[in-house]
Amino acid sequence: MANPVIPWPLVNNLTIIQAATAAAFSDAAMLFRAYADDMGEAFTAAGFGLKAEMEDPARYYSGRDMLFVSYHDALPVGTLAVKYLDDARGELCRMFVLPEYRRQGVGDAMIDVAEATSQQAGLVALYLASHQDFTAAHAAYLKRGYTRTECYGEHIPEASRPFAYFFSKSLRTAP
Repeated sequence: MANPVIPWPLVNNLTIIQAATAAAFSDAAMLFRAYADDMGEAFTAAGFGLKAEMEDPARYYSGRDMLFVSYHDALPVGTLAVKYLDDARGELCRMFVLPEYRRQGVGDAMIDVAEATSQQAGLVALYLASHQDFTAAHAAYLKRGYTRTECYGEHIPEASRPFAYFFSKSLRTAP
């Protein structure tokens, strides 16, 4: 069956929340399972696993960390998280949009919310790691002002580093 036609612009019908309820965390876990299925075995074998998030996203994204869930009407369609690296830096991670909702502004809308929320929380920079094969995502990050950088964290599995591109963006506003 073909993917359904979704009216443009989807963003007009999009709600993005910061997960804080059992229902939102359950929706995130469902999307993480879809993300893992979408990425396949090679993704997991390269060290980009989602096991902890799928089992208990509320515990994995606790404290200051932020997990966002996007809804088209009442349907969960995407996730994006910000994990604190330290008091000044965060990591964008677990960006996922269901395939039938891609290329319609959902990812950009989630990044806008994550950047604004991170800046309001006092973070001055965001970092991210992306699989080397995600060339469309790399172009989108560069267009949004992210720049290529070196590996930025010891938490990134050694096995995944050869398959990853790393990016960063300052959240400081010009005077």
